[in-house]
Amino acid sequence: MLPEVAVRDTPGDKGKYLTTLYLSETVTPTGDTATVVAGGQNVRYRKVRLEDGKEGWVRTDFIAIDVIPAVFIAKTAINKRPDLSAVTGKEFFPLDIVAMGQPKNGWVEVKGIAQNDKWFTTGYVRQDNLTFERLDISFAAIYHRAGAATDQKKRDDLFGLLSTTTEFQSSRFYAEVFGADVGEEEFEGDGEDPLINQPWAVVRFNSSFEDEFQDIEFEAHEVVYVNDRDGNQKFAGSFNGTSSYLKAERLPDFPQGSFTFWMNPSDQAAERTILGCGNNCTSGYSLLLDKDSKLVVLCGGVTTDVTHSNYTVRAGEWIFVALVKDENDFSLYVNGELSSNGTSGHNEMTDASSFTLGAGTGCDDSDVGDFYAGLIDDLTIYRKPLSADEVKEKFSGN
Repeated sequence: MLPEVAVRDTPGDKGKYLTTLYLSETVTPTGDTATVVAGGQNVRYRKVRLEDGKEGWVRTDFIAIDVIPAVFIAKTAINKRPDLSAVTGKEFFPLDIVAMGQPKNGWVEVKGIAQNDKWFTTGYVRQDNLTFERLDISFAAIYHRAGAATDQKKRDDLFGLLSTTTEFQSSRFYAEVFGADVGEEEFEGDGEDPLINQPWAVVRFNSSFEDEFQDIEFEAHEVVYVNDRDGNQKFAGSFNGTSSYLKAERLPDFPQGSFTFWMNPSDQAAERTILGCGNNCTSGYSLLLDKDSKLVVLCGGVTTDVTHSNYTVRAGEWIFVALVKDENDFSLYVNGELSSNGTSGHNEMTDASSFTLGAGTGCDDSDVGDFYAGLIDDLTIYRKPLSADEVKEKFSGN
């Protein structure tokens, strides 16, 4: 159900890695199940047998049992029930892979992650908007794997495989992704990355501190699950202001990119760093909440702020924040509206490429400090600078 899922020799993230299970692959449950406590929450695992005979453990919520794989060929409304009147306002899009049950009267229940969505959605759709052709399913699966790859060469190799393999050129999705006459030379650098508008990474707090798409492993320090802004139990992260943070060691340096998330601070008494990218003494950049409860962007080696939000953040208030980086230009949005912008060339992550959430990095990459106090939910990272309209749309959609 995800682009890539680790298969381990024992249940839990600490089990020895055996192999990777890819989206749309077929597995057979052995009947063995287990529950592991992670981050204060019970996480269920299931032992499966792969097509080559290997056996191992995977998270139960990352696979689907006794279902039919399918791919959407058109934008499709998601309904609560098999009735045209039971609309939800949500949609699936072409190339979205879902697991479906048995069709009935032209309707079918499906489960999958829609493009630009954060987690699995379950609902009813019209069967005629789906294809069950194995070639189309394989094309869509590799397409999503390419989008999930952290290594640029791996991305290029997977897209190159799709664009040059004769069999894949017969897929109904080939022309949509690459154009009718696309060739290998055109693919290797000409035109827009077909996945540039999708999230590069989504970090949530409902089951673990691992990113859903990139499988980024965070070093978690005293961050606990709490209720999110909608009251869902254990769906947000709580940071204590003295020692809580998440850290990833090798986040790529995106010259252009965007971070969106929800935050709810618990105090306004001190300067707090919300997120940091790279070494913030000589390179990199960070977003912090200053003593005046204003959002500020700082870049490495610069003592003055790059851009200073005019929005006063209040303790106990959920707000939607977007930090947009376009080369040397930074823009801050609060609740879908532009709050401030500024420019600085001291932002490349040349000395280190670590990423922290809930704290900042000092001159030594191993140091963290200025801990954030409060809640954070649904951090999404994009490899493009979001436009003002896109930020507003994502605020409205959350």
